[in-house]
Amino acid sequence: MVSQTCSEKTPEERLIFWSIGLTYVFYALGALYVVAPVIGWCLLLLVLWRFASADERFRIPGIGVWIWWLATVAILVALVVGHFDYGLSRSQLIKSIIGWAKGWAMFPVFITVGACLSIRLQVLARAANIVSLQTLLLAPFLVAAAYIGIPPEIWVSPLSAVGGPGPEFFSFRLYGVSPDGAFRWAFFAPWAPGAGMAAVTLLALGVMDQDRRWIAAGTLGVLAMAVLVKSRLALLGLPIALGAGFVLCNMRVSALHFFGALCVLSIGLLWGPIVETLLDAKEAFENYRSNSTEVRSTLQAIAGYRYIEAPIWGHGIQDSGTHIVAFMPIGSHHTWYGLLFVKGLVGVVAFAIPMILSVVVLIVRGQSSHAAMAGLMVLIGMWIYSFGENLEVLAYLFWIGLVAIGMGMRRTEEDPVLANGAFMQGERMEPA
Repeated sequence: MVSQTCSEKTPEERLIFWSIGLTYVFYALGALYVVAPVIGWCLLLLVLWRFASADERFRIPGIGVWIWWLATVAILVALVVGHFDYGLSRSQLIKSIIGWAKGWAMFPVFITVGACLSIRLQVLARAANIVSLQTLLLAPFLVAAAYIGIPPEIWVSPLSAVGGPGPEFFSFRLYGVSPDGAFRWAFFAPWAPGAGMAAVTLLALGVMDQDRRWIAAGTLGVLAMAVLVKSRLALLGLPIALGAGFVLCNMRVSALHFFGALCVLSIGLLWGPIVETLLDAKEAFENYRSNSTEVRSTLQAIAGYRYIEAPIWGHGIQDSGTHIVAFMPIGSHHTWYGLLFVKGLVGVVAFAIPMILSVVVLIVRGQSSHAAMAGLMVLIGMWIYSFGENLEVLAYLFWIGLVAIGMGMRRTEEDPVLANGAFMQGERMEPA
């Protein structure tokens, strides 16, 4: 039950809260991939309406938000030029532009929404924890379904007619089966590793809840998700995103300075054993699901090699892969190689600039803002997953995290100062 401290007060809060809370309902209907872009563009229209009507609740976005828009437009230009360079059809171009509107455009759209509309972090945190709790409660049934022998795929929604990356984005599946016969659970994502990025987002926001009981429930749900997806990136992303976000947003805490100095000293004294341990860990990481590692490495090598065919603007679209890469498209499974192959150097630079700038902005504002800290954790998760997934096709899963990034980049500070740099002390998180 939603406590009064996080009851939705504005139309945007109500829309976001219930959209996130009904995640599994939308997934069962095969509508989750469609719902996120619709919500994003509707909220952007609300931003424009508030601006046009001189609504006092409208906030003018800062330079960081505008850079996201410029970068995304540059990616669109690269997409169009790539289509013309390779003589792709007009229908293919229209399809790709629609895909851009449902993928790359979601980054500046939701960041703008977070920066301009009246949204409280507590509402996002509670919504995230509700989804995590639902995951915890559903996990035993999903595991049982796999071992009882219930068919993994229940149905594919007719909404697949609107177009998308593949039918898995519109299907209702209870579990998945790896090529080696092992069960994997993707929950509400199209595939298991994608659910890991959603888990990072849910935990980054969930730990900002005012109620520690909800934090505990949400954390258990996320951990269950991370274990069942059997994703290496999830196992790495959760501790790194939260740990790095916490440390970088508490740079003023003297205890962390002392701890950091102690760590540096320890690393210097134990450099040899540490390097050996890291190499062993790397080998174990690559050997875990070695077939996947091999396919991903081959995809990256092919994309890097073929990049020279269109170095500036890219090929326009992904290319079909052969049996060597399990018929996976060239330009998939890696954001940066995907950009390099599909949109060339223009695409890589366009996406890298706002990603780097946002890290800097959120670190600075994270010293006194819960929203910036949560946004930084989400952004670190995006960086980690960018080396194993195409972020643009998964944006509909972590869009609530993009809203938090926008909230952290607001021009005027509205979150309370963190008491002595504490991570969570039960402070009010409502805007002043």
